[in-house]
Order: sequence, then C-alpha cells, then structure tokens
Amino acid sequence: MSVIESENGGLKPFLWNAWDFFVFSLWSMNPFKKIKCPSDCTIDGKTVLITGATQGIGKSTAIELAKRGAKLILACRNIDQANQLAEQIRESTGADVTTIHLDLNSLESVKKCADTILGSVERLDILINNAGMAGDSERKETEDGFEQVIQVDHIGPFLFTKLLLPLVKSSSPSRIIFTGSSLHRILHKLDLEDLNSIKSYSSSNVYAKSKLANILTAVYLSSMLKDSGVTVNSFCPGPVNTSLAQDLIGSTMAMLSKPFQSIISKTPDEGAQTLIYLAVEKSLDSVTGSHFMYCKPVKTSALGSDFNLATKLWETTEKLLESRGY
Repeated sequence: MSVIESENGGLKPFLWNAWDFFVFSLWSMNPFKKIKCPSDCTIDGKTVLITGATQGIGKSTAIELAKRGAKLILACRNIDQANQLAEQIRESTGADVTTIHLDLNSLESVKKCADTILGSVERLDILINNAGMAGDSERKETEDGFEQVIQVDHIGPFLFTKLLLPLVKSSSPSRIIFTGSSLHRILHKLDLEDLNSIKSYSSSNVYAKSKLANILTAVYLSSMLKDSGVTVNSFCPGPVNTSLAQDLIGSTMAMLSKPFQSIISKTPDEGAQTLIYLAVEKSLDSVTGSHFMYCKPVKTSALGSDFNLATKLWETTEKLLESRGY
C-alpha cells in the first residue's frame, strides 16, 4: 500500500484536491440536517484557549463559548483581527477575553506564547488546537526548515500542547481538543521518515497527513494522560465553507462549486457545533481518546486508531523538535 502519488504543481494536484474534497463532502454531508450542539451545558468561569479563533469554526466557537460563561484566551497569528474579535465578544456578551500572538509557522513564537501563558494564567481548563492551514500547489518550508502544513497543523500544535501540559494537568478536570478531518481517510500509509514531504508532495496529501497526525496525537496523548483528569479528543467539523476549505480545493474549484456550496458545505457555525459539544458537554467528562463528528463519536480509518503508529509518530515528532532545539 502507498500514499496517493502526485507530482508537484500542474493539473494533477488540482484534480486530486477537487476530487478528494468532493468525495469527502458526499461521504460526510447530510444536506437535509442542520447540525446543532445538543448540549445546553454552561462552563461558567472556565478558562478556554482557542488557537485560530479569528475566522471559521474557531470564531464561531469563541463566540458561543463566551455566551456559555467561558473566560477566553484567543491565540492567533493576526493579533489585530484577534483584538477586534475580542472587543466584539466583550461588547456582546460581557465575557472576559484576552488575546495573545501565536504564529505556528515559527517554533520560537510557539515557545514564546506558551511561556507567556504559563507565566500569567493560573489555570487552563480547555485547550482547543484549532488553527490550521491547507497546502499550496508547491511545497513551502517554514523558518524552522519544516514543510509548512505539517508544522502549522501538527508540529507547532504538538509543541504548544506539550509546553502547556503542566498547566492543563494542574487544572484538571480539563480537556484538550484537536481539530482533525475525515480527509485523513485518503491516506493508506503514513511515512514517518518523510513527514517533511521531501520525497513526495501534493497539497491534498500533506493536509490529510497533518490531520491524521492530529488524530494520532490525540490517541497517544489520551493514553499518556490516563487517570490524570485530562481528556483528549479529536473531531471532524465536516465539509465547512471556510477560507481553509477554499485554499484546499483551489480558487478555480471554489468558484465552480459555489452554486453547490449550500448543499455540499456546512456553515462555520454548523461546523463549530461538534467542537462546542466537546468543550461543554458534562457527560464527556471521562470520555477520552475518541474521534467525533456531528456531535457523535465515529470511527477513524484504521491508521487513525493505530496506537503503535501513534506512538511512533509521537517519538518521531519529539526527535524532530529536539533537532531544532525544542
């Protein structure tokens, strides 16, 4: 078995992006059902940190959790947009909202953000690793020498979570949530020797790889934190009409699919419902190591539930970070 092959650039990656997203949408959508979080639980006074909160499902989640009593920390790359959103939430809900700069393209930024939080925040009840990106047609590297998507979607959040673990554990019962994607199912293997996508690159594959990595990280971390009072779960928001989805399928496909988006895609508010559910629902206090979609636990691919693979990914990621001094 092998990973889906694709050449750099040209028409082939475009076709894979379009086809992958179309099949994913048909497989996962329910065009006749509006997704709504079934929980009316509140989280008064709980501190929630959300990465990537300035748009899409992150923004929708931040607004809803503020309404449910959360004290919010918005960790975002665009601090101006984060400040604008924070002010909007304060005015509409009266919630306590703070912002902090976090650029997952830079491991130095990740470390600085985590250190600031550890030095200024007394507790962290819910950590939501939501920030992410889709790949371009051509492979790009960060300042740390990693392929950009795998760093922003996996390596950066991995380091961020690991650095914040002492605070999350001391705040137990607490929760860690990773935003995954059912697009991880297009992969038939995960080449741990090529997480950096040097040997083979396509934008759909690197995104699928990063989302599989999120799911596997949740699997391993949930086992590592067993009996600690910290739960770790992942979820798929479904095919959501956001800027990330448009980046994933490309501008041409986004334009061509626009007439069908109301059927194929969910709104950001709908896509956020499962994330909101995982953050607030009291019956999930002891649920850990699970993957959710549309507010229900679902099975991942065989790769997504492979604990041996999850362990090897964890070890590989630690070694990659150690090679960069983290």
